[in-house]
Amino acid sequence: MISESSEESKDGTILQEFDINNLDKETIDSYRTRFKIHKGDNHEWNNLSNKDFLYMIRAIDRKTDKLTLAGLLMFGKNEEILEIIPRFFLDYREIDNFITTERWSNRITSSPDEMWVGNLWSFFAKIVNRLTSDIPTPFALDKDLMRIDDTEVHESVRERTYELYSTYRLFRKWKYSNRKRT
Repeated sequence: MISESSEESKDGTILQEFDINNLDKETIDSYRTRFKIHKGDNHEWNNLSNKDFLYMIRAIDRKTDKLTLAGLLMFGKNEEILEIIPRFFLDYREIDNFITTERWSNRITSSPDEMWVGNLWSFFAKIVNRLTSDIPTPFALDKDLMRIDDTEVHESVRERTYELYSTYRLFRKWKYSNRKRT
């Protein structure tokens, strides 16, 4: 991709005015929990302090102890993100019926008046279950005879959502549950 062909990544930009104190601890904890589940209990980064972990994922620049743009977007607070990217706005909408005058049936945004932190990771955490809730899950058991509730489609939806975040695009989900053809 052309946007990724430059030598320097935009998300690695060091933000001199922001440090680890500008990050939301609950968001970091949530991310680390998901990381541990995904990578396994024995991954060497699981035992790191939050600061060292954030170094490893390049959310903090090791030389300056300042946040990178990626760190602020993933774990920062909406007000501070807006200082750097004034037009930053995450928008998730479900549209259940295209026939009615109803614009959407559910909407989650990162606007400052929302009652949550408004960064990329917390946004993902809020919507991922909504994105996958309508995907069929056939009955299957793993080797320990435990039910498998996660399919390749579930994984694909999560991966595509991660990819969308990596390019900082507006994300919308159009739910076609009641769509009627005319």
